Amino acid sequence: YENERYSRVLTLVDEDTIVYGSHDPNKKDEYFIVASKSQRRFLSVLYVDEDGNVVPVEFDQDRVETLDIGGLGERWEGPTLNEEPFGWGKQYDEDGELKYEGFSLFGEYALYGTLYYSDIHSISYEGTWCDGLRCGRGESYGRNGSLLCKGEWAGGHPISTSRLTVPDSTDLLPPIASFIVSL
Repeated sequence: YENERYSRVLTLVDEDTIVYGSHDPNKKDEYFIVASKSQRRFLSVLYVDEDGNVVPVEFDQDRVETLDIGGLGERWEGPTLNEEPFGWGKQYDEDGELKYEGFSLFGEYALYGTLYYSDIHSISYEGTWCDGLRCGRGESYGRNGSLLCKGEWAGGHPISTSRLTVPDSTDLLPPIASFIVSL
């Protein structure tokens, strides 16, 4: 059983370059994308069709289109593919306030972008995204602008690592324990 929702991965090549695609290089009906944060552009977009053919995807990243999202006033302003958000753009809420700026793939936040508290015009999260979820490196902020969490994310949640330090004492543990720094 493969959960399609989590079948894609991000690779942070360097501070600027992000690669997005399936974890399975033989996956069909899938997009593989290389993007630049600083250029706010896709550097390469490839599509693997049902027959396994790799086809370059051509679309105009400089053409800003306005799409209605859900019919309640939310909108996307940016490039599109197949009449859906595709590339770097801005999403506005039903009140016309900026909600998100960054990459979107068919309406889902992806690769890199900034989510805003649209009612107070401040940053909620800035960092990498995969299939609409916080994933990779990012920072979340409280409504007052204070940094809440900085680090690695997976599945929309921060990854916390626990560290256990063993005391340097032969009274409590056998002598080999003195060589252990952390577990």
